[in-house]
This record gives sequence, structure tokens and C-alpha cells, in this order.
Amino acid sequence: MIDFTGRVALITGAGRGLGFAYAQALAARGAIVIVQDSGTKDDGTGDDRLVAEGAARRIGADDARAIASSDPIATREECAALIGRILADHGRLDILIHNAGWVGYQPIEELKPDYLDRMMRLSVDTSLWLAQAAWPAMRKARFGRILLTTSDRAIYPEYAQEGLAAYAAAKMATIGIVNTLALEGEKHGILVNAISPVAKTRMWGIEDEPDDLMPNAVAPGALYLVSPDCNKSGWVLRAAGGQFVATKAREATDVSYPHDLAAVNAATPEAVANTWSRIAVDQPELRTRSPKRVSAAFEAMAVLGECPLWSERRQRLLWVDTEGRTLNHFDPTTGRNRAIGVPDLIGMVAERADGVLIIALGCDLATIDDDGKVEPFATAPHDGDNFRLNDGRFDEQGRLWVGLMHKAIGKDTGLLYRYDPDGSWHVMDRGFTLINGLDWSPDRRTLYVTDSRVPVIYAYDFDATNGTVGTRRSFASFGGDDGFPDGLLVTSDGSMWSTLFNCGAIQKVEADGRFSHRIDLPVSRPTSCALGPEGTLFVTTARLGLDVEALLHEPLAGALLTVVGVGEPAE
Repeated sequence: MIDFTGRVALITGAGRGLGFAYAQALAARGAIVIVQDSGTKDDGTGDDRLVAEGAARRIGADDARAIASSDPIATREECAALIGRILADHGRLDILIHNAGWVGYQPIEELKPDYLDRMMRLSVDTSLWLAQAAWPAMRKARFGRILLTTSDRAIYPEYAQEGLAAYAAAKMATIGIVNTLALEGEKHGILVNAISPVAKTRMWGIEDEPDDLMPNAVAPGALYLVSPDCNKSGWVLRAAGGQFVATKAREATDVSYPHDLAAVNAATPEAVANTWSRIAVDQPELRTRSPKRVSAAFEAMAVLGECPLWSERRQRLLWVDTEGRTLNHFDPTTGRNRAIGVPDLIGMVAERADGVLIIALGCDLATIDDDGKVEPFATAPHDGDNFRLNDGRFDEQGRLWVGLMHKAIGKDTGLLYRYDPDGSWHVMDRGFTLINGLDWSPDRRTLYVTDSRVPVIYAYDFDATNGTVGTRRSFASFGGDDGFPDGLLVTSDGSMWSTLFNCGAIQKVEADGRFSHRIDLPVSRPTSCALGPEGTLFVTTARLGLDVEALLHEPLAGALLTVVGVGEPAE
């Protein structure tokens, strides 16, 4: 176990948010923690000593030692004074975490010198002056851990935001400081790293406990980097939601700097233009995950994979390729998939309580045995060449709930059916454009149904005894950048996963309708999902509508994917 007993740590901006999470975690592991916080407002101005005092009391209430400090740290003299007092009081300073900061927006045409100065002073100047003041004591002890703070908003163009030029300049400068101080500290046992944290704090406008991206989920990474167990220096640790990845710029092999960059020769601007595709190395960062969170279970090349269903009886994942007209049995233990051809478009597969498989072919319901023998037994009342049955599930009383859709996706033409064991059909609701994924809440008091083209997930009060529903209401609405919600799955805690067709992701929706986190997928058209053994989420995908060029960029389009660590199905 990583232990900080006897270590003395200074954490700036420790009165709230991330700094408080770091201080609390260090103190809980035995460190003496100086909780520095000037109590500034969100824009970096003002002061309130009660912020640090309140934080220290809360940490102290956990039977750990914490000392409040509202000392200013805006100048070299102030930083030296604070470090000097710590050394005088405790005789050592082992850990320095400079977390204090603020986020503000001024577009380039509105940027003011005093605003830029305040931003650079806290992020750049204070980093240097605190490190300078702590350095002699750390060098003498031949031990020191310094952790500075940077931001993905500065490092990655994908996350840049308008108005953050000053903030980005300060946070990029931090990386340069880390690179240099890591080199200077190496021979003295002083390790210097940066953390790029993502957490919902007051910088996000959140004062209360966040619903996700918790500050304490970042703290394990920070604690490792300032621990005696760490021997790494010069890294940027990205941290969000309990996930961590460390990165640093590394020179290519075969470079003899500065005379030979092992690069493209070009003597004119025209030559640079003509060879730009070779000059510009545009590659994403590498990742190593064990196990990999998203992977291909079976590279099926399905036209329109849909309706995955885990069969406990068969120990297989059942799924359909609607346009490819196959019912599939996938064995996750061997990775083998058995495709059974069917005579019509297949909208869904469901497993009756006795283990018999029911499929939807056009507007017909049919049984299909494991040898592929199909026997139709019922036809939807609104039968016609322009319609077909789509997604469906059995409720606990053995009633099949299934949607009817217009093949041309006509507005308000879809229906929600209930097919009873006695062979009767009941229209439970109408007016859908593209009726899709449906499932029940864990207590079976709510039925959820997706209309992909609206795009909305609806909710109904559900009477399990009588098989009736209340008035349809909107539960979760999606925006234009979300693609189309397709299949869904409710998990045991009442939250759900919705697959986002044309968005390349699955979206977690909490039980109260709030969107929480999203998992990106290596395909643009996921269609539906189901939980299998050990919390593995199976995701069906589609190649439908993708041209040759798009398919070159999506080699896994149509594959059966797996996502690990997403929860358990609702029982």
C-alpha cells in the first residue's frame, strides 16, 4: 500500500474541488497536508480565508492532519514566504501540488493585458516560484515530488474552445516547465510531472456533488505521481472518471538533432506544399488497455445488425441481420458465429420462457428452431407490403411487445403492438415514425420505447398485471449531433444505454433522464445492445448506407462489438 506517513505536502487551491480531493486522500494515507486556498472567486479575484479553514476542518474530521493556509501566492516573495513557514514549522516539504487555477474566456480581439497577466501569473509564475522555493530543501533531502496542472483544452485541438487563448497559453507553458524541471531534478531525486484532470467542479459551474466525473476519481493518479513509489518524471497524466493515460512528446528514432530530423527534404514552398501529406504526421495517440474496453467480438459485415439478445439457456448471443436476412447464434467462448438464413426481412428475435425462439419476418411472427426451420403462426393486423415488424421483447407475463414500422419510414405511421399468448393483437399506442428499442425499468413499473426519428425515448407508466400503459411522455430527447437513438438496454440500477446510429457511440442515460457519459465506438452506425456474461455489453452495428470510401475508414462497420464494464441488466 502506498503510504505517506511522515510526509509533508503543500496543495494549492485545496479548499474545493480537485485540490480538496487530493488533500483529503493524502491526509487519509498519513500525510501532513497544508491546505492552501486564497478563497478567490471563479474569475481568480478576491479572497476568503474561510475556504481553506473550512476544508482543513473537514479533512481533520476524518482523523487526519490538515493545516489551513490562506497565504497569497501571486509573487515570488509570497511563494517563498509560504514555503519558508512550512519548512520552519515541519522541517521538511516532500510534496508540492500546484492545483490552484481559474478558467475565464476572452476572445482574442477582447483579450486585455491585465487578464493575461493574472492568468499567466497563477499558472506559470507561481509554478516556478513555488518550485524555486521548495527546491533547496528537496535537493538536500534527495527527495521531492512536484505536480503541476495542465489541461486537455490546451494540449488537444479537438478540445480547444474559443476565448481560452490565455488559459491555453498558461497550460501549455506548464508542460515546458515540467520538461525542464524534470531534467534539472533528476540528479537530486526530485520528480516533476503534470496532471491534466477532468472533473466537474465550480469551474464547470457546479457547486454541489457532481453526478459523474468526480474529483476523487482523479485523485489516485495524482497520489501515485507524488508518492515514494513513483519513479517517473516528465510525464503528463490525463485523468477523468477513474481512467488514466500518461503521455509525453518523444522524438522519432534516427533523428540527429538539430542537423538531421530524419524528415522530408524540401527546398521551396512549392515542394513543401507538394509533400505536405508526408511532412504532416497525423496519427492519434496510442492506447494500451487490458482488457480493451471496446473490441470486435465477430467481424460480421452485417448489412443491418439488430436486436441482440443473450440466451442464458443456449449460452449464446442471438442477433439478427435485418437486411442480410439472417438469425445469428454467437458463441463468445469460441468466437464462432452461426448464421441461419430466413426468407424475409427479420426485425427481431425474442426467446419465450420455454426457450422457443420467436422471430419477426415482414409482418409475420414465426418460430424458428436451432436447425433453422421456420413456422409462421401470426400476422399483424396492419399487414401490408409497405410495413414490417421491428424491435420487440417479451414481458414477464409472456406477452410480446413489438413495433410496426413503415418501410419508407413514414411520419406517424408506426404502431406499438402487444401480442398475447392467446393469439390476440392489441394496439397499445400509435403515431411513431421509426419505432425502435424498448425495455422496462427494474421494478417493471415503466416501459421505455424509442422513436429514432423524432428523436426521443418515451416512457409509459406500466401495469405489469394487466399489460396496460399510461400516457406516453418524453423521457430523453436527443439533439442534432447525437445521431438517432436506436436500440436500448435498461440496467439493474435503472439507468440505460442507448445506441446512437450515425453518431458512433452509446449514451448512458440515468434513471431521471439525465445524460451522463458516452462511450465512442469505432463505427458510425451502432444499432442495438445487450448485456452478456460478466457485464460485457454486445453492440450490433450496420454497414447500411455507407459508401465504399466510408467503409474504408470503418473496417468494423457491421461487426458485433463488445464493451466491457458497463453494468448488469435489469432482472
